[in-house]
Amino acid sequence: QEKLRDEIYCQVIKQVTGHPRPEHCTRGWSFLSLLTGFFPPSTRLMPYLTKFLQDSGPSQELARSSQEHLQRTVKYGGRRRMPPPERTSDSPASYSPAGGCGL
Repeated sequence: QEKLRDEIYCQVIKQVTGHPRPEHCTRGWSFLSLLTGFFPPSTRLMPYLTKFLQDSGPSQELARSSQEHLQRTVKYGGRRRMPPPERTSDSPASYSPAGGCGL
C-alpha cells in the first residue's frame, strides 16, 4: 500500500511539473492538495515531496496549502472522510497558478 501511495504522489507531481495545459496542471494541484490531507508519502519519498512543495510554494497557492495539509497529516493522521462537496468543487479558476505549470 505504501508503494502505491508513493506512485500516486509521483504521478501527480509529474502532472503538475511543466504540463502544457494549465487546466490539467490546476486539477493536479487540487488533487495533490487533497492527497496530502489524506495520507503521507513513505519516509523515503517525504523529503522529496517536501522539497518539491517548498520550491513550488512561492508561486503556487495550492503548494502552500499542500504543505500545511501534509504537516497536519503527519502530526495528527490523515482524514477519515472526504471533505464536503463545497470544499472539493471550488472553481479551478480560483487556484490558477501564477506562472502556469512551468515550475
